[in-house]
Amino acid sequence: YLMSCLETNTVAPMLVTSALLPLMRREADRARSVVVFLSSRLASISNNVPGGQTCGSYRASKAGLNMIARSLSTEHPSIRVVCISPGHVDTDMGRADGRVPALAVSCSVDAMLRTLQELPVEGLGSSGVFVNFDGATTVSYTHLRAHETPEHLV
Repeated sequence: YLMSCLETNTVAPMLVTSALLPLMRREADRARSVVVFLSSRLASISNNVPGGQTCGSYRASKAGLNMIARSLSTEHPSIRVVCISPGHVDTDMGRADGRVPALAVSCSVDAMLRTLQELPVEGLGSSGVFVNFDGATTVSYTHLRAHETPEHLV
């Protein structure tokens, strides 16, 4: 299960992004190049506490994706890179283990699109960031805590 999670959530997004980097670099001067990775608050290292959800393979694969995003944002500063959490969505995964998701897929998608449109195009909070679907929580990867908002991003 670990390898499947890593291939799907970490390796595949990196390979696709790597293949598209030449095109994104050409468009970067027009502020059009944005990489958006679908991440999860479960990737938070600090929020992985006793009594929490037990999905270590998934958590590790999404944490790896977040590191890839952060690395891309520093290696390619002209390209905006953002990770976004869709929230607890009504999908097979969201309903696993008897959980009751709070969001319909359409509501999550609409909220993520609004949040992405409202992100700053330049400066602090524009790249190498993790945002919640509703924009309520923005954190830098140096913090990776979904429940905190660093003062410099408020």
